[in-house]
Amino acid sequence: MATITVPSESPKKQVVVGGTPQTSFTFDFVIFDTSTDLKVYNGDTLLTVSTHYTVSGNAGTDGGFDGGTVTLVNTLASGVSNTTVTILRNISTDRLANLASTGPLDIDAVNKDFNRYVSMLQQFEETVDRSVQAPEQDPTSVNMTLPVKATRLGKMLSFNSSSGDPETTLSVSDVSGAITSASNAAASATAAAASASSASASASTATTKASEASASATAAAASAASAAVTIASQSKAEAGTDNGDLMTPLRTKQAVDSYGVITADDVATSGANKILKLDGSGALPAISGANLTNLPIPSGGGTVTATASGAITAGKTVILNANGTVSEVAATSVTGAISSSTYTQSGETAAESNDMAYDTGDDLFIWAGKSTISGSNTTRAFALSMNSSLVISEAAPPITLDGSHLGVWSVKYCPAMQRTIVHAQAGSPYAAVAANTVNVVSGVMKGSNKVVWTTSNRPYGITNCFDANELVAGYGTTTSPTSNKIAFVDASLGSDASGDTFSNFTAEFDVGEGDMSGQSHTYYHQSVHFSVADKWLFGSYKYSSSGYGLGYAVGTVGGSSGGSRSFTAQSTGTIPSSGSYSNPPHSFMNAGDIEYDSTKDRAFVFDTEHLYSLSVGSDGVLKQSSLLEVQSNHTDNHVKKVISIPNSDHVVLFFNDENNSDRVSYRVVQFTKGTDATADILTLVGSNVEITTQTGGSYTPAAYSPDVDGFLLKPYVTGAQPFVGVRVARTTTNIKASGTTERFLGVAKSTVSDGQSVEIAVAGAVVTMAAGGMTIGDTQFVQNDGSVGTTDAGYGTAGIAVSATQVLME
Repeated sequence: MATITVPSESPKKQVVVGGTPQTSFTFDFVIFDTSTDLKVYNGDTLLTVSTHYTVSGNAGTDGGFDGGTVTLVNTLASGVSNTTVTILRNISTDRLANLASTGPLDIDAVNKDFNRYVSMLQQFEETVDRSVQAPEQDPTSVNMTLPVKATRLGKMLSFNSSSGDPETTLSVSDVSGAITSASNAAASATAAAASASSASASASTATTKASEASASATAAAASAASAAVTIASQSKAEAGTDNGDLMTPLRTKQAVDSYGVITADDVATSGANKILKLDGSGALPAISGANLTNLPIPSGGGTVTATASGAITAGKTVILNANGTVSEVAATSVTGAISSSTYTQSGETAAESNDMAYDTGDDLFIWAGKSTISGSNTTRAFALSMNSSLVISEAAPPITLDGSHLGVWSVKYCPAMQRTIVHAQAGSPYAAVAANTVNVVSGVMKGSNKVVWTTSNRPYGITNCFDANELVAGYGTTTSPTSNKIAFVDASLGSDASGDTFSNFTAEFDVGEGDMSGQSHTYYHQSVHFSVADKWLFGSYKYSSSGYGLGYAVGTVGGSSGGSRSFTAQSTGTIPSSGSYSNPPHSFMNAGDIEYDSTKDRAFVFDTEHLYSLSVGSDGVLKQSSLLEVQSNHTDNHVKKVISIPNSDHVVLFFNDENNSDRVSYRVVQFTKGTDATADILTLVGSNVEITTQTGGSYTPAAYSPDVDGFLLKPYVTGAQPFVGVRVARTTTNIKASGTTERFLGVAKSTVSDGQSVEIAVAGAVVTMAAGGMTIGDTQFVQNDGSVGTTDAGYGTAGIAVSATQVLME
């Protein structure tokens, strides 16, 4: 069943039935109750539901019926013929549901209520269309109210000669008396003629009879004159100042011609005090909105009432919060900050091949990498916390990961498992690709035994969670022909990571990406789950003397846990690049460098020079945005990290600034979401901001904490590598971009304080905006500061401007 919507439709259906009897009749407008919401006429006879007919509707998922069928029954079961059957929507004007002040918002109930209100308006509109109304161009002083009952009893309706208001001065008996007088006068004239004829036959009485006939004729003429109706003269018809004489079709035409008939094109020029001509179908012609500034648009339409969270001003745009309250759409300026003190692991003298993730369950940063502490060179993991002042501290002492790892290539946090997953290299040069799970319990870091994916020559790679019970790994080969491999393993979680075990290994298999010929290496594997479409992207950095880029396959994972997984590619190819090994635009170098943000449904790739977004639809086709140039020419062996701030329109880049001695810096990018990545807009905001005077190398991990709105990164430098906290300067907003759970709701119709009820104008309403200054006919989009404008900022459409201050809500 589909969700019910109420398009612009007539709530009335008429069927002309010929000589062949017909028993069923369809209708295509929305109703909500098959037993009460229709009136059905057979000719002029109103039929009764159940007695004469039944109704079956096309049910929708959120209540209501999108059309249906009326079927005649009982005495009419054989059908009707040579008649007109009329089906009319007849929804009672009441409110059947009330939104709860707390708890989840019942979207189906809201949709059904909105649909009922729009249906009521369409009923009212159909009724109004059949009523007598004053023309729109009449002066507002015209009072079309009928006289009171006592005054209009037994009277004929007419209109005042000067005001044009309805009045009742001539009674029904007056008209009947005039008709009787006219009839009597005609009879008297006939009698007079008969008398005159008989008078001529009788000579002796001729004089008397002639006198009597003359008197009778005079009386008849007087009586006829008193009963005659006076026709208005042309001058009176054109002037329109006399309310006593009657109009003939000729006089009416002369009066209309004297005013002048105009078309829509004349409204703004010679239309003053003229009569507007209907078009060929009898409808009003199209008229430019600029010429309708005095149009009395009603302020009705859809409204909802909700509790304000914070003060709300009339005419301001509002959002619906997750708890059912509403708030003004507002922008807040975030001041950039860099931690005044850094944190360096005690005794550390060097670190490389490392990565970092943010554990949203424990609100901790988990770092893992190859480090040298007190002369011991091994792979460790440890946890850091950072407060809102960007002060960094150790949350748990480091642990040495199981396995003789030579370097860490990816660190990913899995919310489903509540584990951080470390992917490492345990043999030289690339042998023994392994993974560990870690977490922190009561200030102590716990780590699992390693799961060995392969002991063959498989460079770098990444391990992620497929779900709460499985890990998936990806890595590439260096032997010709090169290929991308993936494998799965079941995970049985203990009370902490030290009790995690792994079994049912799925033998590695190729993902079947595009042409890999000529590639001498496939490095830095990527695995991205596009959760909205539920598609996986597997790929590798393709290295050869002819070019570089991302060789990828996008598709679905099939099979089941227990070692029987499969992958079916729906699209494959290469995102092209150019340049030499030391400078490959469009590509990436570190495993896991493609960052996916489910709140935007986009993955982002940054290579120190260019940023672009990726999307995947239900068809499994990968789409790429245009390249945003961040800087013109930079080598790959430097910092290049991209992190999307969830539930925002911001993406943050970390890189070495070529215009500032290659010092570690950040830059904010504004993201405007399109229908897919090809329509996305990426815009640089502000300027580069220096984080440290150091120049970082390839291994400079960074992670974002939504709890403190801060980033933690560890610039790669010679020797000890301190952690630095960063809060990026930007303008935030409490409205989320399209495709998320919190969206623009409408415009406040009143000013209220925190906690009070406020009426919100939603679809179909005409509402006055606080700012105004709009151009009639322009589509108005919600902006991140709560204003409206003609630029689509990705937060939804407010509506169309019908005046400089009013918007018809979409």
